[in-house]
Amino acid sequence: MSSPTSFRAPGKLERVLVTGAGGMLGGAIARRLSAAGLDVAATRRRPGAEMDGVRWITTDLARAGALADRGPFDAVVHAAAQIPRSHAESSSDAAVNREMDECVLEAARSWEAAVVYISSAAVYGAPTPPHGGIGEDQPLNPPGPYAEEKARAEEDGRRQAEATGRPFTALRVNAPYAPGQRSDTVLRKFVERASRGEPLLYWGSGAREQSFIHADDVAGACEAALAGDGGIFNITDSRVVTMRELGEIVARASGLPTSAVQPAGQPDPGEELRVGYSIERARELLGWQPMIPLEQGVAQWIAQVRTGP
Repeated sequence: MSSPTSFRAPGKLERVLVTGAGGMLGGAIARRLSAAGLDVAATRRRPGAEMDGVRWITTDLARAGALADRGPFDAVVHAAAQIPRSHAESSSDAAVNREMDECVLEAARSWEAAVVYISSAAVYGAPTPPHGGIGEDQPLNPPGPYAEEKARAEEDGRRQAEATGRPFTALRVNAPYAPGQRSDTVLRKFVERASRGEPLLYWGSGAREQSFIHADDVAGACEAALAGDGGIFNITDSRVVTMRELGEIVARASGLPTSAVQPAGQPDPGEELRVGYSIERARELLGWQPMIPLEQGVAQWIAQVRTGP
């Protein structure tokens, strides 16, 4: 696990609100910023375990005015979101997210707070990547209501920054993962099957490609963004792996032979997908890059599954 870097907060940035800290990404972000010496408050929808150095606010951000009496804060990292099962069937999730996005941006405006918004690489759709990967200037083509809301919130945040003079940063995160992940992803399926000693089954030929990013590295990007001047940044690993290679990484981390990685015998709707994202802007302007190799992150996850929380 990467250790926090020294925090280069501009001005008197001290009090930070992290939304959605009951989830994987929000929790990692809250822990990172607290360890960096900030005064961190964090929202969650229902009571849960305590977190060292973090003050909890239990509230429903989809309720108008949920943060009206909670501030002020110098900055908000907005990680709360309702994740859909699929982009095509995400209307209800998008509606909830819109309520939360509007609530958080309204509160940030009243506090004159900087905002870091956890967006998604899904806003690009599935374009053919140019040499070197998809950059932030790529035209957006959201594939459904969830991604459309992410794009809309980015634009609302940009306009708010122009009006208030406070920085707005959108981090377009692609395929985050960490132990305890609840989303039903291919990596989570591989880890769970490997922990039971079962074959790791990939669809199609296993040639579909994508990159992954550990939640702790996303948290590092948030820390860097709070010290920056705003902007839009891709946050992922520049390394791209096929689904078959991913299965082999999980197999090796769990002590299984790579022969445990096998075809499922059913087609992969994303068989032709070959998408990578450029992170050069984040390297250059935020001084950020991923620190946790996929093999290390997967091994950490496997170990936690075996030992328990």
